[in-house]
Amino acid sequence: MKTFYRSSVILLLIVIAVFSCEKKKKQTFDNLFKKHIISEQQGIDMFHEFHNSRTNLIEPILQNHYNDSTFQDTKFVWVSLDDMKTYIHFVETIQKENPTKDVSGLRLYFAAYPNSNEFNGKRIKHPRQQTFFMIPTVKNKRSTEKNVNLNHLPFVIESKGDNVLKGSFKIVEELMLDYDKKLRLDTYNKTDINLESSFGARSLLAQESNKTTISTIFNEGEMSPPPNN
Repeated sequence: MKTFYRSSVILLLIVIAVFSCEKKKKQTFDNLFKKHIISEQQGIDMFHEFHNSRTNLIEPILQNHYNDSTFQDTKFVWVSLDDMKTYIHFVETIQKENPTKDVSGLRLYFAAYPNSNEFNGKRIKHPRQQTFFMIPTVKNKRSTEKNVNLNHLPFVIESKGDNVLKGSFKIVEELMLDYDKKLRLDTYNKTDINLESSFGARSLLAQESNKTTISTIFNEGEMSPPPNN
């Protein structure tokens, strides 16, 4: 009887746990649909709007700029689910290794490859084509409620030692908008110094002369239409 009772309790706890997880997932998806999922038709309309208001205007200019009448700019970039999951895990690991920081999200940037076959010795698969890249952000804790998205600053890691994902966060100023740029940098740096000094890490890092910069920027998807070359 006791064994049956214990088994029943365990089974009940498992059922509660499963339903709790399912409820949590449902709430997450509800929020996703409410805030971010758009309709099929809206996606189609937005794609056509981009093509009509930008591609049709810019592509002839690019063809003239590159002296290539056949040039077609990128229409979409494909990234595998496995690569995306790995990148998200990479960003989450950075947060875990730097608990005093607040890794708050991702910035997605429109970008373009140079008109060259390589960059810093690395082959460029899609010269001249537009693309995008992602970089994680750290929250500026002293920021105001105005222009909230600007309060999340893009960063790379300055690290030394075996754990390359642990170190100080270097804000990439060149990827920030000029609007209140100095103020946002100053408020972040003041907060960062106070946080690090309370853990004794800032003074230690300041003495390091061989810090390595670890990039956090994600790029290199599969692009279409394919480049002619």
